[in-house]
Amino acid sequence: MFVNDNFDFSVSNIIKELNYICDVAKDGIEAIKKIKEVDKNYYDLILMDIHMPRYNGYEISKIIKKDVKYYILVEFFYIIRTY
Repeated sequence: MFVNDNFDFSVSNIIKELNYICDVAKDGIEAIKKIKEVDKNYYDLILMDIHMPRYNGYEISKIIKKDVKYYILVEFFYIIRTY
């Protein structure tokens, strides 16, 4: 799953081009909802923006680790510059 509040689908498109399934959540609340709706082994990896409104990546990680076990979480921050 790719969690990002900026709706930047370039990362999810790259993941899909590599023939992986990629769900997208627009914020932490949507991500938590999607995770709770599926089997605990559904997601192998969660790529998450650290800076998001409502819940940031760190807060979401704490919630997911507490409520749902056996997930691999990767938090990241990326910057796209335009010149």
